[in-house]
This record gives sequence, C-alpha cells and structure tokens, in this order.
Amino acid sequence: MADLSISAPVGDKDRITKPEKNEKFKPVANKPTDVEIVQLMLDANGFPTLITGKVNAATIKNIRAFQKSACGFKKPDGIVDPGGRTWKAGYAKLKARHDANMKELANRYVVKEGGKEKYVTKAEFEKRQAEALRKVAAKAQMMLGQAECWMDFCKDAEATMQGADGVMMQLAEFTVRWRNSKAEPPYTPLLNARSEASLLKAFASKSKPDWKKIMEQEKKAVKAYNAGVKAFQGYIDARINTAGSIVGKLTLVQDTSFAIVEAYMTAQLVVQSKGKLSPAKANALAAATCEGIKTGAGEFGSYLAGNDVKFSSSMKKVLLNSAFAGAAGFIGGALSSKMQAKFVTGWAAQLPAKLDMKYIPKEALEKYLTAFLKSGGGQAFLENLAKETFLLSKTAFEKGTLTQKDFTDAMLKAGTAGLLKGGLGSAISGISKRSPLVLEATLARIIKASYGKVPPTDLLKLYDERTLTMLVLRNGDTMALNAAEKLSGKFLEGLMLNVFNGTKGTENAKQLEKMLEAEIRKSAALQKELKIIVEAQLRKDAEKQSKGKGKGKK
Repeated sequence: MADLSISAPVGDKDRITKPEKNEKFKPVANKPTDVEIVQLMLDANGFPTLITGKVNAATIKNIRAFQKSACGFKKPDGIVDPGGRTWKAGYAKLKARHDANMKELANRYVVKEGGKEKYVTKAEFEKRQAEALRKVAAKAQMMLGQAECWMDFCKDAEATMQGADGVMMQLAEFTVRWRNSKAEPPYTPLLNARSEASLLKAFASKSKPDWKKIMEQEKKAVKAYNAGVKAFQGYIDARINTAGSIVGKLTLVQDTSFAIVEAYMTAQLVVQSKGKLSPAKANALAAATCEGIKTGAGEFGSYLAGNDVKFSSSMKKVLLNSAFAGAAGFIGGALSSKMQAKFVTGWAAQLPAKLDMKYIPKEALEKYLTAFLKSGGGQAFLENLAKETFLLSKTAFEKGTLTQKDFTDAMLKAGTAGLLKGGLGSAISGISKRSPLVLEATLARIIKASYGKVPPTDLLKLYDERTLTMLVLRNGDTMALNAAEKLSGKFLEGLMLNVFNGTKGTENAKQLEKMLEAEIRKSAALQKELKIIVEAQLRKDAEKQSKGKGKGKK
C-alpha cells in the first residue's frame, strides 16, 4: 500500500461537528481502501483494530478514542477527514510502520521447502544459495575427477600399446584388443563426461550464479557422466573378461599370461577403489601381487576350480606360501560352471536334513544357491571357503597326495557348515518356518478386502450386506487359517519355487517374506481356490444358521 492517504472522510456518517467559517465538509464516503488505511492508522497508534475495509461500531469507537487521546477533542465526532487534525495526528506512526514493513519485505525472499513456499531473510537465502552452490560444485568435481581418472587409465593403456612398459606388456595389450574390439578405449563418452562436468563446475563457481543455466547444465553433466560410467565399465569388463578367457585356457602359467593378468588386475583395482587408487599405484600393487603368485598359484587354483589346465611338471615349481594365498583368490572368480553345479547339487542335498525346509522344494534351493554363488557375498564365501580348505589340506598337498576330488569333498563339507552358520542358512530356515504364517496372514487380508468391502452378489442372497461384512471381518482370520491349511501343500511349494526363481541370492528372511506375499497376491490359481474355499464356508455357515432358526433368509 504505497499511497498513504485517504480520498474522502471515513467514520460516522452522522457528523456532530459543525464547519467553521469558510469550511465545508465533504460527505463521509467510507470507501473500502480509505477505511482500510484508517484502520491501519488506528492500529499503528495503539488502538487495535481489525483491518476489514468496512466501517463498524468498533472502528468508530476507536476513532473517537484516538481523537480524544491524541487530538484533545472534547466531543470526538468519530470521523477522519483527509488532511484534518485526526489524520495528521495519526499519520506519523502509520508511515513509520509502513516503512518498517517495506524494509522487512525488501529483506525477504521466497523459497520452496517441502513443496510449499515460505519466506526467509536475505541472510538465510544467501546461506542456502551458498550451500546449494557448494553441493553442485562438489558434485561437478566428483564427476570431473572420475572422468580424469578414466582418461588417465586410457592414456596409460595407450602408452602400453606403444611399448612404454616393455614388450611383454605391449604384447598383452595387443592380444586383448585383437581378441575383443570392445577393449579399445571409449574416448568420446569419456571426453564428453569430462567436458560437461568441467562446464558445470565453472557455472557453480560464479559469484552471481545463473540458476537456470546451472540446473540445465547439471542435467547434461549427469547424463554425460552416466554414459561415461557405462562406457568405461563396459571397456573394463571387456578387457578383464577377455584377459580371463585367455589365461583360463593356457596350458602353462607363462610370463605373457601374467602380463595380461597384471594389466587387467590394474583395471579392476582402479574400478573397485572408485578412483582412490591412481592407475600408477594400482599397477604397482597388481605387479607385486602377480610376482607373488606367478610361480604356480594361478595354475593350481584354476586346476582346483575345475578349469581346463594341464597339471604336470610345473607343479614342482609351485612355492607353497604363494600357492595357498593366490589360488584361493583365483577360485573365487574362476570357478567353472561344472564345478559350481557340483557344489550347488551337493549343498542342496545336505542342507535339507539340517534345516527346516518343509515347503522349499530342492529345485528352489538349488536356484537360490546358484544365485548366491554369483553374488559378491557368494564370491567372498568361496574365497574364504577355499582358504579354510587349503589349511585343512596343506599336509596332504605337501605329501603330494591331494587330489581334486579330495579338495572338492572338503569344500562341500566345509561349505555346508558355513552356509548353516551364515545368513543364507538363516534366510532359508526363517522363510520356511514363516511361510505358513505369511500365507495365512496374506489370505486373511485378501478375504477381508474381497468379501468385507464389495461382497459377491450371489452371497447377498444368503446374507444382507451388513451381516456379511461383519461376518467376514469377525471370522476372516479363522477362514484364512482353514484356507491356509488346505493350500499349504503343493500350492505353497509352487509359490516358494516362484520366489526363489526371482532371488539374487542375497535376500534375508524378511525380504523373502515380502516376495512370498507378492507371489500369493498375484497367483490366479490360488485366488480361484481361495474363492471356492471361502464361499463354501460362508454358505455352510448360512445353512447352519438357517437350521438353527428354523427358517432361511430369502
């Protein structure tokens, strides 16, 4: 309200004062805008008044009280005239309040918080903006740093290709690229990710940020970064998988194969450290590791993992300490499909006797174990299992009496114990014990939702809607228990098989319970059987009631 003036008198229309000589009063108009200003003036001068824009008894009373107090009127008329004594007496404080309000408004900013707008001070707004800029800048730096790391790795690979690291490493680089064209550095998406992140960082560093540009650039940078992640991961996977296929088929562990292992162990370390290890440090660590296992650990581990490796005179060259340290790690990532299947079958045969697995078919358990072995936790389990088995088998190995069968049998036995003690055993036992309860609870919810809210028309011939609803809500749990007892055989086993078909091998009992509930809800066959069971029970109950009363409801 920038114009602090009134255009016509405001107040009591029955004016009691008489005009002085040469004075003429304008009629009291009580225009809404003028009334609102007078009400604000009264409030600013210590006479609390509601700002309504309408003159009422309270407003007139306050005008008179102000006239008597501030102007010394003996007979206040309850009217404020433009430029008159009443107006002049109240104007100063009205203007002071107005100016203070305008100053406060100038220091306020509108921000959105939780989907709603709110006012904050300029200082708070600047603090929030600085924090937002800091987060954007940090995000940009993270993406830029990662892109730089990718580029450094690719540059090192190119240097190796040009012979900078010696003939053997050059041969390894050439061999992998020759075997797989995807092992070429993906420069375009990596350069694009670096460029977009750099531009975002520049926008976020300006003293007067253009938030529209920053938000648009952030979307571009994130999109480019995600494309870079995908491209670099594909590049690394191609190199590692190709190197693995080359090493796994070698008859002897030769220097060339370890050059390949070293190059791609470096790639793994760079990726797994998420940029914390530079390519140079990762390569130094990989080179030291390869030297430790070069004498035969890789060959020995591959042999015990069931891969195609000729195992003869080179065995004598194995240094025991490096063999036991290196082969265990090799098995974790090199377990052959044939050997993996053997472990899964063996464990699936032994676990049921030691766990409560009433409703889990053997096929479901095998699928869960297979998924588990492919997970990160499964790989760690295999590596630890291999190390433990090596310790148990060391004496036989030193005497030269250890066979692949001995080793496999030892791993099967130790693995059964490990699975029983670990999370996988708890998950299987937990879901097996809880599955009938999950079935019962889920069926109860389905019954109450299906029959307690929108009952089938044919049942309304037996009950009125209110009676049926109350009956279902009261007896739904009992009906669910009866239905669960009838459906907990083949139906439940089939549902459990579907659950384990969709597992990653890492789920705990609670997560498996949720998956089972989802399977129950989407099973059309189960819903059909449940409908038959529940409606048969409701008709049976209606029949009993009818006989008890001597008449039935029509």
